[in-house]
Amino acid sequence: MSGSNVVWAEAWGKTLLGGAVITVTAFGHAEPEAPHFVYEAEATCPDRVTFLGLVREKLAPSQTEGPRTTSPQGQVSLRASASGFTGHLELRLADGTVSAREVQGTTCAEVGNALAFVLSLSLSANAEAEAPAEAAQQAVGTAAPPQPLAPPEPPAPPKPPAPPKPPAPPKPPVSALVPAQRRAGAASPNWTFGAGALLGARTGLSPRAALEEGAFVEIRRSRSGSSGLIVRGGFENAATQVTAYGLTEINWRAGRLEACPVGLRVRPRLELAPCLGLHAGQIRAAGTPAGGGAGRRQSNLWLDGSAGLRLEFSLLPGLSVDAQGELLLPFTRYRFALDGPGDPTVYQIPPLSFAGFIGLRARFP
Repeated sequence: MSGSNVVWAEAWGKTLLGGAVITVTAFGHAEPEAPHFVYEAEATCPDRVTFLGLVREKLAPSQTEGPRTTSPQGQVSLRASASGFTGHLELRLADGTVSAREVQGTTCAEVGNALAFVLSLSLSANAEAEAPAEAAQQAVGTAAPPQPLAPPEPPAPPKPPAPPKPPAPPKPPVSALVPAQRRAGAASPNWTFGAGALLGARTGLSPRAALEEGAFVEIRRSRSGSSGLIVRGGFENAATQVTAYGLTEINWRAGRLEACPVGLRVRPRLELAPCLGLHAGQIRAAGTPAGGGAGRRQSNLWLDGSAGLRLEFSLLPGLSVDAQGELLLPFTRYRFALDGPGDPTVYQIPPLSFAGFIGLRARFP
């Protein structure tokens, strides 16, 4: 044998021995210390032995037994990331082809299992590509000496993890940003003002109902959409005629003060309020006898109390229609008479009377 043939045989033997060591180390049952297979992982991730065991499990039986002509070089890294863990696989095949894959997951075991599956697929594909070439070399009877593989590139140094961002200071509650006086004012009830006019009828002044008219102003306290205290003040006027024993004209004028302790919202636009009131004023009567004569005039002070029930219907924001019925109790009672024979009585105020009216109210604001 010539000297060149001896050198060629020694190089061929060393190459085969290196490939066998890599193959047995990576996929055999010996201690997995492959010189051309770099594996880096966090402490909480699968170690090298466990990872190679996962690869063996996923390879076909034909790929885990028997010698291999070539062994690909690879690099596997498992590192923690912001979203969990990131795995990187770089595989350099014997023909110089380089493929890389990256997998992300919530746990390191999940990422390692996925990379082992990808690596097993790549190794299986590489073995299938090598089989036709080996068959062709055996048929020809020659085998080209394998080229020595270039040493793997050193892995890039791991990037230091970014320093965690300091947590943002907690936002103070809205109540802490508002002064105590303002918070107390927001919790206080809402006061509104209003004014309106009314028209109705009133009994008790004469044998028949007298037409009543008036105007008023009010202040009310509202909370949660319903009224609390409602206070009204105003004046009212009523006039009627009596034809007994002649013609008697009766005029009633009085100031009015009314309070409704609470308003009850029975519908979104309908409110019911019980009320108590007081009238103070003057009643006048001027009568002329049927047979003629000077007649008689009489003027007296008037005072009565009322208990009523008011129904308010909202037409528009700030505008409503009121309907109210009242039971009246006169505190002063009078008898109207005409001068003449027998001093005939025209009318005497009853102990109880009634009134009813409708009104239109505007609210500000």
